[in-house]
Amino acid sequence: ARQIRFAKNMESVPRVFVPEVLAYNSNVIISKWVDGIPLRSIPSWDDRLKDAQALMRDAYCQSMYVDAFFHADGHGGNLLWVEKKNDDDGRSNSSTRASSGELCILDCGLMVDIEPSAAEGLL
Repeated sequence: ARQIRFAKNMESVPRVFVPEVLAYNSNVIISKWVDGIPLRSIPSWDDRLKDAQALMRDAYCQSMYVDAFFHADGHGGNLLWVEKKNDDDGRSNSSTRASSGELCILDCGLMVDIEPSAAEGLL
């Protein structure tokens, strides 16, 4: 249920989300499928990557300094750029500008609880 906890925490960060957990037990987790582009596949000159970096900063600051529950496996394969579109989730934006996208954080298998004193030390 680490993913459920992290998803709830990320609800406070605009344009950042974690896939919904559909079912889980002690060995397996099933999440809603998310179509997106892994950040490692986006060229460095692309504005979507710059936008994603700003969202990553917001998400990681929220997780480290506010929630004290950190996603410790944030590589470019676990971070997706998702274009906003009309769908069942209520996410809607017909614009194709970089700012129309969202950051999806995958793979919550490596999560770390941060002691308040450790978070303060990171500042």
